[in-house]
Amino acid sequence: MNRGIVRLVVVVAALSAATLAIGTGGSILSGPTDPVSEDVTLSPASGPNGDYAYLADGELVVDLTPANPTLDGDGPSDDGVTTLDDVFVIHYGGDRFARVWLTHDSESVGFRADGDPIQSEANAVFLPANESASVGLRINTTGTTDGLVEDITVHARVADPEDVGGTSTADPDADSDSNSNSNSNTGANPDRASDGSDDDERSIRSFSPNASTRTFIVTNAPLGAPVALDTDRLVLDGTGTRTLTLDELVVTGDATAMSVDLRVIDEPETVDAGPGVTPLGALESDDDGAVTEATFRFSVAPGYLDDHGTTFDSLVVRHTDGTEWRTLDIAAGGTRDGRTVFEVEAPRSSALVVGARTPALRVVEAGIDRTTAAPGESASVTASVRNDGRAAGERTVSLTVDGDRVATRTVTLSPGETATIRFDVSTDAPGRYVVGVDGTDAGTLVVEAGPSTATPADTPVSTARPTDDTTPPTRTSDPVGEAGGFPFPVIVGLVGLLVALFVVLLVARRRDGGD
Repeated sequence: MNRGIVRLVVVVAALSAATLAIGTGGSILSGPTDPVSEDVTLSPASGPNGDYAYLADGELVVDLTPANPTLDGDGPSDDGVTTLDDVFVIHYGGDRFARVWLTHDSESVGFRADGDPIQSEANAVFLPANESASVGLRINTTGTTDGLVEDITVHARVADPEDVGGTSTADPDADSDSNSNSNSNTGANPDRASDGSDDDERSIRSFSPNASTRTFIVTNAPLGAPVALDTDRLVLDGTGTRTLTLDELVVTGDATAMSVDLRVIDEPETVDAGPGVTPLGALESDDDGAVTEATFRFSVAPGYLDDHGTTFDSLVVRHTDGTEWRTLDIAAGGTRDGRTVFEVEAPRSSALVVGARTPALRVVEAGIDRTTAAPGESASVTASVRNDGRAAGERTVSLTVDGDRVATRTVTLSPGETATIRFDVSTDAPGRYVVGVDGTDAGTLVVEAGPSTATPADTPVSTARPTDDTTPPTRTSDPVGEAGGFPFPVIVGLVGLLVALFVVLLVARRRDGGD
């Protein structure tokens, strides 16, 4: 083991400021007995916290004070515990597997990689060939601090398979129990891949830093030949024997050396793999760029799918390269050891989600056929419902007026199908009403008050002024008819008739008298 001794100075002013200086250069870990010492380097990280680090006179300086020329602001707050991820990067440029960790005597400063401390050999960061690890800091400026930390030791060790629970297929002297290790972060089984040729000298080393991570180093691989990597049934989801696992990864490369990293995503339900997919398990896959093809072979235990209320035919595998999600074709592989086996071909570096197909019905559009109506007059509300999911399903859609549900309809749709549903809405009360369908705005309906048809006898007297929603009564200049008796034109006609009759009688009497 070689140790590169560097100085870490933590200057605390009023329990608030900290400056770290870590020596770098052509050789961080110098020493004639370590063949990979020249391959370890430190540099500022590329993320926003990388502004805390910069190179000065061949040294990496991590400065948390306002004096940092690359820092925009005053740095972390005073008198507290500050965690900064992705401050600087450790890069290993060797062609083997390395374990790197940092030690020092301060209780106020801690180094972290991927959120975990790397301050002991048991918690070392594992670096495949030509790989890097991003390092962060945790600084406690509360209470009594160390003031000055004299010595920081950077440890690097070329990892033999037995050190981390892996082994090599090309190592005939490997101990038969080399996978047994008291360290809980080790224990991956070796891969025994071979293409059957006697002169195949490929070497496959598998490492398991923890239960959810697998790393493979492949050397001397024939160009263009598939290499099977045994993942020791890496558990993506489930407990006990009722699990969803990745059993094997088959890779093909355009180089004789390849490295592959697999990491299970602990909370797959937080991954948004698109509508109509309920994630069951998820993982991230990464490699050194030499892999050209990859086949992921999964299996599910009896009872696992029943536990999740789904079936094998409803399984879906989605992948993303960081821009968009795409569905992969599933090839069923029958059963093995009582487990249902299936596989997919995926791009060499991607995130994969194994999920269950589910319906995803939603209202995509809603509208109303009129904006005004008389009391009691109906308006028609229509809504388009679409199934964006990957399974048939039904949904009950609600019509709301001013947020209150007034009617429902149930619609059943196949994947990708769209249907239009219709509601009628009416009210006798004048006013403005906001109409919606399952939260989608359909419009506003204004119910206008009509003219008053009440007579004076049955209209109560009120001294209140009409409101904006009240229409004043309509006045007319037409004469008002009496409640009973003959109409005026009839009376005039009767009078004229009587007068004519009187005249006739008078003329008749005169004639009689003259005779």
